[in-house]
Amino acid sequence: RAVDIVRALAPPDRETADRHKDEALGLTVKELTYEVRHFQKLERGQTGVVVARLESGSRADIAKLPPLCVISRINGQAVRDLAHFKELLGAARSMTLTTVLFGQTKLVELSRD
Repeated sequence: RAVDIVRALAPPDRETADRHKDEALGLTVKELTYEVRHFQKLERGQTGVVVARLESGSRADIAKLPPLCVISRINGQAVRDLAHFKELLGAARSMTLTTVLFGQTKLVELSRD
């Protein structure tokens, strides 16, 4: 008797999530994972990236970007995923990041100059 087996990959978690480091801003972000969604109590369909690391004394650190926050918008444009974040970040010299941390929204101004 033939049996069909469907194999699926587990969703990315904190360790396996893709990441991007922006040297100029001193900021490392990761794609949103189920752990972040659960921990932050994000609404279904929330998009963005999570701040994984800030370099001490960097532009992002000085601007008081909160660690573990979700960056949901850059200059008013919704961040869909990590690839879109890199695209939006690369095109901007100065930017306003919309962040969400435990339901609280904060705007953070950053500049590459």
